[in-house]
Amino acid sequence: MQDNFFRNTTIQGFIFIVLSLVSACKKDKQLNPDFVPSGYNLVWEDDFNGTTLDTSKWNYRDLGLRYNGYNTKDAISLDGKGNLLIKTFIRHDTVFTGMIGTQGLFQAKYGYFVCRAKLQSTTGNRTAFWLQSPEISMGASSEEYGTEVDVYEYIFNNNRVISSNLHWGGYTSTEQSSGPFYYGTVDGYNTFGVLWNSSGYTFYVNGVNIGSSNKGVSNVSEYMILSSEFEPNNTTVENFPNVLTVDYIKVYQ
Repeated sequence: MQDNFFRNTTIQGFIFIVLSLVSACKKDKQLNPDFVPSGYNLVWEDDFNGTTLDTSKWNYRDLGLRYNGYNTKDAISLDGKGNLLIKTFIRHDTVFTGMIGTQGLFQAKYGYFVCRAKLQSTTGNRTAFWLQSPEISMGASSEEYGTEVDVYEYIFNNNRVISSNLHWGGYTSTEQSSGPFYYGTVDGYNTFGVLWNSSGYTFYVNGVNIGSSNKGVSNVSEYMILSSEFEPNNTTVENFPNVLTVDYIKVYQ
C-alpha cells in the first residue's frame, strides 16, 4: 500500500510537471507569436481592423500602369474581420491589382519587420512584402542610399517557393544583389520577417532562419510596401481573380 502510494504520488508529480511545462510553452508561444528576437519592442503595427484602409499609416502606391497591369485603389480593401485584401482581377480585358506603402508616413532604420499573411493560391501575379529607400536610385552605395529588402516574394507556380532578396545600387548597371534565400511550400497563414541591423540582414519564415547576408547593408531609414504585380513575364490570366490576405504588419526595435 505504501509503495503504491509513493508510486501514485510520483506519477502525479510527473504529470503535474509535464502539464506545467506544456502550459509554460503555450504561454511563451502566446507571448511571442511573431517570433520576435529577444530585446525588441513593438514600435509600429497595423492589424487591419475596421472596414477601410488607415490612410494615416498607408498610401496607395504607383496608381496607374505598372508592367502589364494597372494599380487601382479598388484592389485594396479590408474584410471587416481583421484582414487587408489585395486583389488581382480582370475588368474589361485589363488586369488590375494594387500596392500600398508607408512612404512619408512611417520609415525606420534597423529593426525586426514582420508580416503575417495568407498568399495567393493561383498563378499569374507576384506578391511581396518589402522595404524600400526613397533614395535608392541616387547612387551605388547601400550605406548612403539604401537597399531594397524583399522580406518575401511569391509567385504561385510549380515550385511554390518563398524567396527573399536584397538589391542596391539603383536599378541600372550599378545594381548589385544578395540572395535569393529560399523557403519551401507554404499554405494558410504564415509569418515573414527580416531582422535588419548594422551588421546585415537575417530572413525568417515562421521563425525559421532561411538565410543571412552582410552585403548591401542600408544605413538609412526605409519604408514598407505590400504589393501585387502582374509583370511582363506573367501571361496567365485565366485564374484571376486571386487575393493576398494580410493579417498584420508589425515593426520592432
